[in-house]
Amino acid sequence: MKARTLLESFRFAFLGGFHALRTERNLRIHLVAAVVVLVLAFAVGVPPADFTLLLLAIGLVVTAELLNTALEAAVDLWSPDYHPAAAVAKNVAAAAVLTSAIVSAAVGYIVFRDHLSSLPAALAGAGLVVAPRFTRGSHAARRLTDVTSIDADKLLREARAVRQRAYVPHSGFKVGAALLTKGGRVIVGCNFENASFGATICAERAAAGAAIAAGEREWVALAVVADYPEPVPPCGICRQVLAEFAPDMPVIMANLAGQRRTMTVRELLPGAFELPAAGHGEAAHE
Repeated sequence: MKARTLLESFRFAFLGGFHALRTERNLRIHLVAAVVVLVLAFAVGVPPADFTLLLLAIGLVVTAELLNTALEAAVDLWSPDYHPAAAVAKNVAAAAVLTSAIVSAAVGYIVFRDHLSSLPAALAGAGLVVAPRFTRGSHAARRLTDVTSIDADKLLREARAVRQRAYVPHSGFKVGAALLTKGGRVIVGCNFENASFGATICAERAAAGAAIAAGEREWVALAVVADYPEPVPPCGICRQVLAEFAPDMPVIMANLAGQRRTMTVRELLPGAFELPAAGHGEAAHE
C-alpha cells in the first residue's frame, strides 16, 4: 500500500509503531527501560554528549525491535507453516535485537560509571528507594536525595566562573567552589596560594569561610570545578571543615569536560572527627 501524501506516510508509520507496541511485549519492556534510563540520566546530570549517546543507543534497540516485528510478519505471510528457512530468518532477526540490546547496555554502563554514586539519589528522588535521614548536633542532616531538587548546573556555572579568579602562581591548578545555603544564597570561593605553602587555602574552605562570615551556617549543596581528567573531590582538611556543618550535604564535583560525580560529605569522609559535646550555635562558645 503506497502513501499518496506525506501526511499519509506519517499515518502509516504511526500505525505500524502502534501495532508493534500493542503486539510486541519486548518492545514495551525496552521502552519502559528507556524511560527509566533517561529519567536517571537527567537526575544525575549526565552531560549533553553522553545523553546523546543514550538516545542513539535507545534508538538502535527500538529500531531493531521494529525491524524484527516487520520481518516476522513478512515471514509468516510467506510461510504460514513451519519451514527451516523461516525459522533461521526469525532467529537471526532476534539475534540482531539481542546484539543491539547488549551494545546499548554497554553504552549505558560507560555513560553512568562516573555517576554511580549519584544513582541512589536519583532512585530515591523517583521514590524507588528510601534514603534514611540522620541528625547530628543541632543540625538536621540533609539527604543526598536533596540534590535532585537543586539546580546543579547553575551551581557548577558559578563554581566554573569563580575558578577563573583563582590565584595559583605555583601550581597553576585552579579550583572553583560554589556553596548553596539554606537561605538560597550562592557563596563562591576559589583557591589561592602563598609562597609559604602552608598558608594556601582551598576553594572549598574559601567558600565555607565566606559563608560563615556572612552568617550562613546551614548549607544545602556544594559544587567544585577543576581542570582535570576526572572530577576532583575536596582534600581531607576541606572534608573535615564541611563535615563540621553539613555532613550529609551533597558535593557535586565536575571537570571542564562536563564529567561530574556527586557524593555526600559523609561518603567522602566516613568517621569524621567531632567533639562529643560540640555545638554550632553562639551558646556553644559562651
